[in-house]
Amino acid sequence: VGRALTVAEPPQYGEAGPTFEVVGVARDARIDTLIQPPGPQLYFTFEQRFHPRLTLTVRSPLPPAALAPALRRAVGAAHPDVSVVDLLPLDEQIQRNLIQPRMHAEVAGLFGLLGLLVAVLGLFSLLSYTVGQRTREIGIRMAVGAGQGEVLRLVLRQGMTLVAVGLALGIAGSLALTRLMTSLLFGVGATDPFTFLSVPLILLLVTFAASYLPARRAARLDPLRALRSS
Repeated sequence: VGRALTVAEPPQYGEAGPTFEVVGVARDARIDTLIQPPGPQLYFTFEQRFHPRLTLTVRSPLPPAALAPALRRAVGAAHPDVSVVDLLPLDEQIQRNLIQPRMHAEVAGLFGLLGLLVAVLGLFSLLSYTVGQRTREIGIRMAVGAGQGEVLRLVLRQGMTLVAVGLALGIAGSLALTRLMTSLLFGVGATDPFTFLSVPLILLLVTFAASYLPARRAARLDPLRALRSS
């Protein structure tokens, strides 16, 4: 504060500069986007640097419709040449700024759901095919004393093992690629613990459901019919 600051941009007609005195330091603020981290900003008075569009922030418990007449009168009294064009609550302004990131998130979420559906159908088909190929083995196991619970656990363990290996590789790959995702995120870190815990849990639950149907079918096999059909 008190030092002189030289602005590289040449002043326009009627403007002061390019040397200014620093009269205060403001906190970091996101001006252009909510996603990118705040960068260096310079604040000038209206008389120093004219800009065709200005933003006035007002804190009030009143709704914008009730506050609008008083704001227009106050702005007109301060600067008769300035007109109030648009009045928006801060929440609505933030929602407008997040339209594009939310669209990207929705598209990514849709592809994620499609990927999850394909993975579940693929796992279900693989386990169903495996049960069909191991019908004789399962029949022999049940003939020598294996119960339905043991057969059920056998097939479930096979499906859950495949997903556990896939989750381990996927989490390792996600942690390695988090830097590429940082620019697309807002309000959450690329290594958010909730995300890295909830997504594997959902995948495990969905995988269990996809593995349970073939496992239950295998557990209900008739040993004699399974041996004869083989």
